[in-house]
Amino acid sequence: MTEVVKEAGTVAFVRATVGILVGGKATRMGGVAKGLLPTSDGEPIVTRTARVFRHVNADAVLLGSAAAYADTGLPSLPDEPGIEGPLAGLLALLRHATTTRVFLVGGDMPFVTEALAARLASALRDHEAAAAHDGERFLPLFSAFTGDAARARVEESIKGGARSPSAILRALGAAQLALSRDELAALADWDTDDDRA
Repeated sequence: MTEVVKEAGTVAFVRATVGILVGGKATRMGGVAKGLLPTSDGEPIVTRTARVFRHVNADAVLLGSAAAYADTGLPSLPDEPGIEGPLAGLLALLRHATTTRVFLVGGDMPFVTEALAARLASALRDHEAAAAHDGERFLPLFSAFTGDAARARVEESIKGGARSPSAILRALGAAQLALSRDELAALADWDTDDDRA
């Protein structure tokens, strides 16, 4: 199957899917789903994230309980049953995406840039998986996977008892995307109202 390639500057990006996690306790901030909170330009976080990842030729899908996000017009996938946390969304994404490359991104990260998305996409060139790394640990809510082999190995890891995306990234020998202090700050999420002050 030939995949559509999009040129962004001098770099070509193979068609991909970005899964934006919106499940969990997504209404902690005044009863509003965190992914719908406005960014500095007034755009909801999830639609901004979808727009940023279009730069790397990725179509967006919301992962998890997405009823609150119906007005965004973004498609959604329910979590895989019987699995908890981000792994439920990751497995749904890997099983149902129509592309061989997928990105997993938190739904409450308002500062992600096109440059960061491009770095993550580029990290997959020689690896089955890649994820942001802060020098000590993986940051799995900014990660990428490619190919049927990755899906099979994620399924195998979950069946073997893996309970965290970080454990799966280690099992896959994921590329560590080293980040500067500013890039790490751009991956910050909003957990409380104080984070937005």
